[in-house]
Amino acid sequence: MKWTFPEWLTAERRWMLWALRDGRKTPLQISGSNASSTNEKTWSDYSTIQQTFSPRRHAGAAFALGAGFAGLDLDGCRNPDTGTIDSWASEYLRMFEGVTPLLVDVSPSNTGLKLVFKTDRSFKGINRKLPQHPDRYGKPPGVELYCGGRFFCLTGVSP
Repeated sequence: MKWTFPEWLTAERRWMLWALRDGRKTPLQISGSNASSTNEKTWSDYSTIQQTFSPRRHAGAAFALGAGFAGLDLDGCRNPDTGTIDSWASEYLRMFEGVTPLLVDVSPSNTGLKLVFKTDRSFKGINRKLPQHPDRYGKPPGVELYCGGRFFCLTGVSP
């Protein structure tokens, strides 16, 4: 599999594979054992992840947040057929204009966006559902923001 990610991200040794197990996204080591978003001994470099990826065993690549890498997850905001982004999510994207480096990635479900960025700030993670916005794509709209202790499943697809 050849994903397209920026060099500032692929240069980091914070990569894992992932697969759906019991309906959950599970991070995996290259050996196939479970990985951990908080245990760097279970991570690999990007090149090894690319070489190890098998579509029969894995769903894709994942990146461990922390050590200056944070992520924003916008759920249920993207029409998977047209790629149109809902206005509420566009507001979040505007907030991140000018943030560098920044990766904006289509989520594995094709109905959301993942933003990965560098920061020197530490903050408490948030996980908020947005019931004021309609569930139009099969995943309730929501916002999650983390600076560590999590992993993001990435696709390498720009919105």
